[in-house]
Amino acid sequence: MSEIKRNVFSLPENKLLLFPERIRTWLDNRPVSPVLLEILPTERCNHRCPECQGEMLVGSKKRRQLASGGVDLDFSLLDSVWKNPPAGVVISGNTGEPFMHSQIDWLLQKLLDLKIPTIMISNGESLKDEHIELTLRACHGFRISLDAANSHSYSRCHGVKSSVWDVVVNNIKKVVNARDRIGLTQSDCLFGVGFLVNNDNIDEMVSATKMVRDIGCDYIQFRPYHNKMIEIEDKIDELEAFKSNDFRVFISQQKYGLVGLERGYSRCHAGHFSAFVDSRGKFYMCCHFIGDEKALLGNLHNQSWTQFIQGFERLEKINSFELDRCVPFCRLNAHNEFLKKVSKQGLFTTNLNPLPDEVKKHSPFL
Repeated sequence: MSEIKRNVFSLPENKLLLFPERIRTWLDNRPVSPVLLEILPTERCNHRCPECQGEMLVGSKKRRQLASGGVDLDFSLLDSVWKNPPAGVVISGNTGEPFMHSQIDWLLQKLLDLKIPTIMISNGESLKDEHIELTLRACHGFRISLDAANSHSYSRCHGVKSSVWDVVVNNIKKVVNARDRIGLTQSDCLFGVGFLVNNDNIDEMVSATKMVRDIGCDYIQFRPYHNKMIEIEDKIDELEAFKSNDFRVFISQQKYGLVGLERGYSRCHAGHFSAFVDSRGKFYMCCHFIGDEKALLGNLHNQSWTQFIQGFERLEKINSFELDRCVPFCRLNAHNEFLKKVSKQGLFTTNLNPLPDEVKKHSPFL
């Protein structure tokens, strides 16, 4: 496997062995305290991406309604989380844009004060100057979704005016400059851009990589759209040329190369090691099922975080959740395959190769 395919955020899949007590608990079929909590701060979004994953569940009309007038998370609902926090937190723009939450700085400051490893994912348009330094100090990683190499392509894939391209690219430059100004490094906060690949932008991969490198980002990460797995092997050699000590090209190897294969597991084992809370304070199986009552696991309006993670109701719902509607090879797929192997071989008979310090630092981000 080419080194370019290694993605520090989700590989190697056996990094779950850095949490052996949790694996023991899972093997005993007892409630597991999640390694990762993904927080979706708002339903509101300033972009109208034609292939928004939120539309996969609720449809385009409902998605547009939520993007325009959806609710923001009442951060006081998270008070019980801070008493027994997860190993890591992701603040995601999965069903909305995090920086559109009027109190996002409060959440970032809380995570910084508690020293909880955090990753921020944003489309970058609503990023204000006053957000930048706090985000860099609070987060181990910060990714802005770009998905294009020019304003025309960006407008098409994000459903916005082409002028937004200049705003986002300028904000990316501001982040790079701010990190240098305040003396932080890649080790403090790894900053880069995401690029979802489809037939419309596949030929922009190389030019986008050059642009992102020249701006001074740490990486570009290529991922496929769900249900539209396009092979990109013929681009690898060109992308290799941009690798350096200061810049990397990440490719979601846990997704690419799996086209046509079947899942090797019948249950979402990794669902026990992660939790997803939406802007209404409800917990779901994963980000792809936000709003689906069949995937609802708990609710902070009537239970604490501790009650949720220690409850056998959550355990039973995860164990019985059917995978027939799941997207193929989600980011937990590699962990599911690994956990199936662990369940068969036993925790201590599964080899754990030495992990680089960078991977250990990002170990909570499944």
